[in-house]
Parts: sequence; structure tokens; C-alpha cells
Amino acid sequence: MKPEDPSSKPAVPNARVAPRPDFAFRMEATFTDVAVIGMLPGGLRIDAHYNGSMTAGPLAGANVRGVDYLLIRSDGVAVLDVRETITTATGRCIAVRAQGYGAVRSEPQAGADAVPPQGAKVAWPDAPSPLLGVAICQTTDPEFLWMNEAMLVFNGTANLGTGKLQAVGRVLTPQMVLGTPAT
Repeated sequence: MKPEDPSSKPAVPNARVAPRPDFAFRMEATFTDVAVIGMLPGGLRIDAHYNGSMTAGPLAGANVRGVDYLLIRSDGVAVLDVRETITTATGRCIAVRAQGYGAVRSEPQAGADAVPPQGAKVAWPDAPSPLLGVAICQTTDPEFLWMNEAMLVFNGTANLGTGKLQAVGRVLTPQMVLGTPAT
């Protein structure tokens, strides 16, 4: 008798893995606080906190809150480093870590002294910035166990001037990248 492969079991005992969708989510959120950390050797560092909800896909109705530890480089590229928690309609949590890039369309102020001091409240311009990235999730929610084995690829926009954040995510699995059959 052949021993059972432990990797074929769900991460949570007695849990059934729900089928994996291709479309993961549509998120709409509002920035609640933007804290200026200051100018670092790599660029302007800010913490952008947000709250919102998932408005479409299998996560529709879930609440989301997070913070982007953002680095805005001198070339106008924003480096995303996001930690977020999704709370499903059943009260279960999904931890998310996302990384990616954005394109900053305008500066918070004009001129050579455009770098706001640490802790400053900044009047950001109304300028949507495109976002693109990937997210890895962890959960014990039986309905969303498929997220533990997939990468979410997202795109969207962030506008610090209006405080709006929108993103759409799709599922990318190792099998899709490597061309191996799904298990």
C-alpha cells in the first residue's frame, strides 16, 4: 500500500477546499490616514491606511482594512508594500501581503522643497495613480482555502487627493505558471 501524500490534504483538518475561481475580487476603499514618514535614501516614505469592502467576486461583502508602507521614488515609481486583513461575511479573517508598483502622476507640492516633513498633513493632488501587483493570502476559512495556494494578481488606481482606492484581482496558481495540471 502506497503512503498518502501529506501535501494532498487541506491545510486545515477536515476542511473541504472550495473550487478556485479565476476572478477573485473587486475592492473599493478609502484612505483613512496618510502618515508621512519622511525622505529616505530610496525616496519619500509614507504609510497609507485604508478601509473598504469587496464589492464583487467570491469575497463580495467582506470588509478590508490595511496599510501600504509606500515608497515613492524620485523617478515617480511608487513601490507598494501592503499588509491587509479581509474579514469575510462569516467573520473569518484572511491575511494578505501584497507588493507591486504604481506610477505617481503628480507631487504633493511643487518646487525643490516639495518633500513634506515627517508627520505633516499633506494636501495631495486629485490625481489617480495606476497600480499593479501581486498578493499572497493566508486563511483557515474553509470557503477560501484555495487562496493559500494561489497568487492574486491585481491592478487598480489610488488617488490620495480624493482618498479613493480601487483594485481588481485575478487568481494565478503555480500550475498556471508552470504549465502543470491542477490537482
